[in-house]
Amino acid sequence: MAICAGGLRRWLDDLDALPERPLIAFIPVNVRPPESEGGGNAVGATLVSLATDIEDPLERLSAITASSRAAKARMRGMSADAVMAYSALLLAPAGLRVAKAMSGLPGPVPHTLNVCISNVPGPYAGWLGLGFIGDREALPHLQQVAVRTGDALEELEAAVAGLC
Repeated sequence: MAICAGGLRRWLDDLDALPERPLIAFIPVNVRPPESEGGGNAVGATLVSLATDIEDPLERLSAITASSRAAKARMRGMSADAVMAYSALLLAPAGLRVAKAMSGLPGPVPHTLNVCISNVPGPYAGWLGLGFIGDREALPHLQQVAVRTGDALEELEAAVAGLC
């Protein structure tokens, strides 16, 4: 998340469009118990601050870690069904935005999330892979986000190396 946050921060800063408030990531969460058998997905979600309002990469990493831990703590002890219901509530404003756009109803609907970041455990064979998916009309130059994310990785690696 910190690498993606750094890339988004750099890209938005390049466009002189970096918001004062941090971007919020929608994070899918596996809620299938380890002992579960059978097919199908059991996925919930949570929201995590990407701390894009923080310039220093180590401070940003610390803030993202704190936000992620707090999000996980909110779900700790919930059943899978409760996590999925909680996730639906988190997404309700996004659904309202779609309904508003389709119906033409007036009035603002707040943004509750800006981007989805999903992960699978890694790295694999010493490699860390990142993939980017976006709407070409809304984000015609997605490759610029990818390039700036690579820059953010280098920045974070250098900052962490400076701690050693």
